[in-house]
This record gives sequence, structure tokens and C-alpha cells, in this order.
Amino acid sequence: MKIMEKYTNITIIITLFFFNRYAVANEAVSTTKLYIVYMGEHSYPDSDSVISSNHELLASVAGSFGQAKEAITHHYHKSFRGFSAKLTPEQAQKLRETESVISVFESKTNQLHTTHSWDFLGVNNVPQNNAKVESKSDTIVGVIDTGIWPESESFNDNGLGPVPKRFKGECVAGDQFTVNNCNRKIIGARIYPKGYEAKYGPLESFNATFFRSPRDSDGHGTHTASTVAGSVVNNVSLFGIASGTARGGMPSARLAIYKTCWFVACTDADNLAAFDDAISDGVDIISISGSSLNPLKMDKFHPVIFARDAAAAGVTEGEASLCFNGTLDRKLIKRKIVVCSGLGIDNPDVVVREGGGVGMVLSIDSLFGLNEYSLQYVIPTTVLDRNEVQVLQNYVSRSKNPTAKISPTKTILNATRAPKMAFFSSIGPNTITPDIIKPDITAPGVRILAAWSPVSIESTAGRSVDYNIISGTSMSCPHASGIAAMVKSHHPSWSPAAIKSAIMTTANAMDNTKRAILQNPSDSPASPFNYGSGHVNPIAALDPGLVYDFGSKDLIDFLCSTRAYATQIQMLTGKKVACKSPPVPMYDLNYPSIGVANMNGSVTIVRTVTYYGHGPAVFDSKVELDSPTGVKVKATVKPKQLKFKEAGEKMIFSVSFVADKTIHGSLVFGSLTWSSGNKYKVRSPIGLNLASAIQVRGK
Repeated sequence: MKIMEKYTNITIIITLFFFNRYAVANEAVSTTKLYIVYMGEHSYPDSDSVISSNHELLASVAGSFGQAKEAITHHYHKSFRGFSAKLTPEQAQKLRETESVISVFESKTNQLHTTHSWDFLGVNNVPQNNAKVESKSDTIVGVIDTGIWPESESFNDNGLGPVPKRFKGECVAGDQFTVNNCNRKIIGARIYPKGYEAKYGPLESFNATFFRSPRDSDGHGTHTASTVAGSVVNNVSLFGIASGTARGGMPSARLAIYKTCWFVACTDADNLAAFDDAISDGVDIISISGSSLNPLKMDKFHPVIFARDAAAAGVTEGEASLCFNGTLDRKLIKRKIVVCSGLGIDNPDVVVREGGGVGMVLSIDSLFGLNEYSLQYVIPTTVLDRNEVQVLQNYVSRSKNPTAKISPTKTILNATRAPKMAFFSSIGPNTITPDIIKPDITAPGVRILAAWSPVSIESTAGRSVDYNIISGTSMSCPHASGIAAMVKSHHPSWSPAAIKSAIMTTANAMDNTKRAILQNPSDSPASPFNYGSGHVNPIAALDPGLVYDFGSKDLIDFLCSTRAYATQIQMLTGKKVACKSPPVPMYDLNYPSIGVANMNGSVTIVRTVTYYGHGPAVFDSKVELDSPTGVKVKATVKPKQLKFKEAGEKMIFSVSFVADKTIHGSLVFGSLTWSSGNKYKVRSPIGLNLASAIQVRGK
């Protein structure tokens, strides 16, 4: 097996996965816990040999072959070698000391994090190479999540050709899910409950709705799958909100479903088993995150009362203002709109409704950014910040009979600056490899309408829906995955690194008003630590002009720069490794961004670009830096101009940075852009953390 050559993208994910969790490996607890034992590449002839070897290894510390078999929950035997097992801390430590083991760490539990979102990205204007790209796409997207609701119209297979022959996955039947639920859209479906049950007990022991099958009882997996590759469905909305045509980023892509999440929790052990299968199954992209009714409204005005003025006997005004259960006097709130304070996390709308109230005003502190979530309520509700509520308070105080009316929610397009970074976005800097700017990219993730599981009603105010609006980084992930699938379909021979480069270098660092992207809730300018390269631009990503590519050799140099032992890297990659001395700097990985975590005076970074245009082209460089007060940094690009004769040609350039004046710890952001007339603008973000200035003789 040659993971580094065939699965560079998956190797990156797995490598960082293990490095990120290495720090938690030395916890000591008296009881057994679920651990993951990772041994990297393997050269065994078949899976049975790997499994037998795993049993042998664990038996050496567990005491017997039988105990080893009983302890193991998952074997990772297809794309890499390892297993998950219930171990004591002492057993885990003994395995760490075994020469063939790269790392042992506890299996952690991960929590899962608009019809018009793809329109906003301009996907409806994407030129198709030919009919085959849309109707007969062989791009396969693996979705690791809570499963899927196969009956959703978003997963119809109209117009799709036969399942790609290279796909080796399975359609696993189970509770209310048969092999007939798979089709030419949902081409595979598997489940992974063992890690969850080893940690928390049988699924049946929980008093909650679930399906021991790929069927989705939560809705999250259905939502993400339809966002990345949902079929085109007309006239979709959530109670009339965000009405339009629902579609995924790549409607013609195929879906392979890997259900690892149960009751909104997913264990590392199950996720890794899904990764192992997905790689072996032949997926191209892995995405892992984490109606006829009308909106609720009022037809007439109703009296308004602040919850603090409706406190039940023995309840303080402060307690009543939060609208907790049992804090309100039913006689005082009956047939009224009640003003409640707080985040609304304890279902105040339910309390108001059960007390006879007809509507709710939820008063929140705008700093919480709650308005970025699409919360749903069982009675007509509007959310106001504290300043807006003060205006309402003044009205109520002045009026003898204050009344109000809550109108139905409306969808308004192009009314505000967008995109804007949500307060819940994952932000940098990168704590593991600080010379790589993170995040890479930003994509739509606020108020996204997509397919839903109708049995999941907790987030829909108790109502069964086929489509739902939710927010989170989990919504951004399938947008990025969908764009990657689009690029893959247009450039099937491109490496994962090239696809990533195309998406990153064509992203927008400006919003729809041509001004800097802002961040919520402060409305201050965002930086690459907020949005990475910028907001995704699918159309431009299909034809980026220049590409920053890298392969297995570059990744080995990168791993060497982390100071990992050569033996560890060899076990990880399956290749004999001799790290260079000194190692290639981490910042010289041929990445589409430029980051230097500890710049002492000056530094020079080197990059290689490959031209993917039509005919000869000339690219001119431009560096823009935004230095804080008291800091001065100069940048020099050599050569300043790149001249290409034909597609596929590669060229090397360098960028030198010199800090003439600095303050220790200063952050300098900026960008390097290679432009070829009005055709291409290939932009890379820059992030420099200055440690000192250059020492100039005579000063």
C-alpha cells in the first residue's frame, strides 16, 4: 500500500489528527477508557493479517488473545493500521512503549457543530464543460455525520448514470433502512456505533429517538449531505422563509454516507473507522463537520408585559425576567406578548405558551451574536438587543394600554454587507503548526436551508419539517466540500493540494460592497486569522490560473520540520526517511498562504507555481502589507514577473521580508497577488509574527 502517493489528502488529515491528540495521551485514570492505537502504514498482504497482528499486539499487554478480542472495538486495517480498544492507563502506556506503535491516545467525543447560499456564491452561473459533467459526474463525496434521510427529494437520482465502477462501498441495511434506500445518488451507507457504545453504553439505553441504521434521526447529516451534493429541488422553504430552489454545490456528485454520530456525539474511534472505510471505498472528497406551513405570525395587536412585572408569588423580578419554568404568574401573562431576558436557552417560549401568552420578545445582549443563529419558537417571537428593548420599555412606560403585533418573518436578499465573520467561526492562529495560517478559507455557515430528518423536532419547535435552517461551522464545511467536488469534476487529474490551492487563491477578501470583510459582533475589520484566504468563489476556483501544488516528498519535509523522529515518519509513510539537516523550514511548504510564526529580523520564503491557463501568459506580483504603528516591514519578490509559455509549466519565486522597525510580538498581515491582466488574480494571504528587527550596522 502507498498511502503517501495515492491518498495525500487523507494522509494530511490523519497525520494532523494524531499529532493534535498526542498531548492527551498521558492522562491517568484508574478505570478503563476507550483508546486509539495508531501504527501508521502497513505492508501486510490482507486485512485478516492486520487484524491477527492487532490481536497479538494487544494480547501481549492484556494477558490473553481472548481478552484482546473482547477489548477491541474497531480494527483499522484497510488504509492504515491501528485499532481502538478499552484499555487501562497502564496498558495504554505499555503499548506506547512498543516499537511498532506511533501513538496511543484516548478517544475523545466530538460535538456536531439558505436556499440562496449557492446563489450568493454565484454557482448558478458556473459554466459547465459539457453535459457529461453535470449529468454523469463520477465525483464521490463521503459524508461522515449523523446519517441521511433517503426519502428527501434532495437525494433523488434523476438524470444520474450508473454508480461508478471504482466505488467499493456497501449499502448496509438496518432499522427502517434497506438496500433499496440507496440509489444512484446515495451509493453507499455504513454505520459505526461501536466506539460510542463502548464509551456510553448501548444505544437502546438512551431515552431518545434513533435508528440503528444509516437513517438520520437528528437531521444534521441530512442537512450537510444535501448542502454539499443535494439534487435540485424547486419551491423549498422553512414555513415560507428562504423560499427558492434547494441544491447542493455539486448536484451531480454521488454520496457515500458514514454514520458515526449518535445523539449529536461522535467518537474519534468511530470517525477513524469511517475514514478507513471511506479511503478504501474510493471516495474523492470527505466532508466531516460536526413545506406548506407559514411562518408564525399575529393577525392583531396584543397587550405587552415585561416578564419581571409578571413574577409568580415568591419569585424575584430577576428570576421572572428569564422566563424560567414556574416563575411567571399565568393570570398576568394570559393573551399577552411577554418580554423575556437572556439567551433563550431554557425554552422561554414554551413557558410563555403554557402560561397562556400569545407571543414573546426575547431581549439579548448583542455581544452574544445570537442573531446569527436561526432559532425557532413555538409562538410568534422576535429577538431584540438591549438597546432596542429600551425603546420598547419607554413605550410601555408611557402608554396606559401598550400593545404590539409580531409580523411574519420575511426573506430579504442583498440587504446587508456580506459575508461577515460569525462569532462562532473557528479562528487562528494555528497552535499546532503556527507557520501555516489557519483557517484556510471561509464559506457560508449562517442560516443555511437544506434537507432535514422529519423525525428530528427539537430544533424546529416540535414541528416535523423536510427542510430546516441552521447555522454553524458544520454548515460551512459542506459548502467547501461541494466546491472541491466541482473543481475535481472539472480537473479530475488534479491533486488534493492543487484543488485546495485553486479554492484558496481565488477567494475574496472583500465583501459584496468591495470593502474589507467585518467580524461579528464588533463590526471591526477581520484578518486572515478570521477568514484565511477569504470567502470562497466557486466560479473563479474552476480556472485559478496558477496552482501551488505539493506531494509526498514535500509532506515528508514538512513532518521533518515538526521535529518528529525519522522512525515515526517512516512508520507513518511506509518509506525510509532521512530528514535533511537542517530541516526545510515549515514555512517553505508549498502552501497557498505565507505564514512565519517567529520572524527574527528577516526571512525569505520560496514557492513554486504551476500554470494552468490557455496560451502564453505573464503574471506581475504585488505585495500589500498592513503594519501596526511603530512597525515597518519591507517585502521583495524575485522575480517580480513570471512569464509562462504553456500550461503545465512551473516557476519558482521567493519573497523576502525585512523588519526595519518592530515591536516584539507584532502581527503583520497582508497579501501577495500574481495578476495576469484582468484574467487572473492569484492571491495568497500573508501573516508574520515579528520577534525582532534587523540589526543595521551603525545604529
